[in-house]
Parts: sequence; structure tokens; C-alpha cells
Amino acid sequence: MTFTTELRFIEAAEAKLGAKLPASFREHLLKSNGGEVIVLDIPWELNPVFDTSDKEHARRTAIDIIKETESAREWRGFPPDAISIGSDGCGNHLVFLPSEYDASLFNQILYIWWHEGSELEVVANDFGELA
Repeated sequence: MTFTTELRFIEAAEAKLGAKLPASFREHLLKSNGGEVIVLDIPWELNPVFDTSDKEHARRTAIDIIKETESAREWRGFPPDAISIGSDGCGNHLVFLPSEYDASLFNQILYIWWHEGSELEVVANDFGELA
């Protein structure tokens, strides 16, 4: 079960990440902080933003987008400026990269980072396409 979250928790995560998340992903987080999506017929668990609104929210979001990104960055070949917004449980990650035009934003293009070949594959021009 997923929870909604508040904009202030998304903004706190963005401050730690150093850039603003794409609008469609922010909208998703407000409605469903975490959850699952199907990409290329594979289920992906989405990383939530840490939400301290109450004990239950804090417990369910303790492993958040910040911690998962830090963990992913330990993998050899993971793009150092990418953020992990989800994983398939097998070492592969859904990622956003920073905008090449504005370092304060993440690009809206969604990629899969395949850990075996350290390759990025575009899977959507915008997270909103997955809905």
C-alpha cells in the first residue's frame, strides 16, 4: 500500500539531490509516494521520498530516493549524476539524469540503467507516459 505525501517532503528530497524532479514524477509522488510501475513487462518498485508526517509514513519511507540513489552510486558503472527512482530487485534501476541545459533540474526522460552492461536505455520521454 502506498501513501500520499506533501510537497514539502518532495522539496526536502530535491534539496538533498541538488535539483528539482520532473513535474510528472512530482505529481506521482504527491498521489502515491512509492508504488510500482511496469516498464518493458518488468515490475519496478518506485522509491518514495522520506515523509515524517507520522510514524507510519516515516517507517514506510525510511528507504527513500536519497538512500537508494546513494546505494546505486556504489555500483560500478552507475552514472554518478543519475538518481534512482526505482529498481527491479535485480540490480537494475529506473533513473533520471540532470538536464544538460539547467543543472537545477532533472531531465524528464526516464532511463533504465542495466547493471550488467552499465548501459542506459530510454524507456519514456516523460514519467507520465507510464500512467
